[in-house]
Amino acid sequence: MVYSQLIIFIAYIIAGIFISFLFDFFRILRKCIKTNNLATYIEDTIFWIMVFLVLFFVSSKFKYMDLRFYNFFGLLIGGIFYFLTISKIIIKYGVKILSFFKKILKDFVNLCRIKK
Repeated sequence: MVYSQLIIFIAYIIAGIFISFLFDFFRILRKCIKTNNLATYIEDTIFWIMVFLVLFFVSSKFKYMDLRFYNFFGLLIGGIFYFLTISKIIIKYGVKILSFFKKILKDFVNLCRIKK
């Protein structure tokens, strides 16, 4: 019994890390691509749907939808661990990579306009 609860707790820690990574992904997008309010609302909705799907998957896979305090505690620990360790690195390099591809796409579009 305790062993299965430990496995479930670890699964929720991993889910917390994954959700935090998704959050950083949307932060990177917002830093590189300026959007209006409607696009921001759509991005937020997509993020929360993805969070729901991750939690639904983990809950149904490991605990048959029975939520306990330690499940939420595991999510919190996973999120805190992610943000204290690799979040800044992910954002830093994610912004650089996305900005690089954004510049390449912009140059390609400009090149196509000249060819006409």
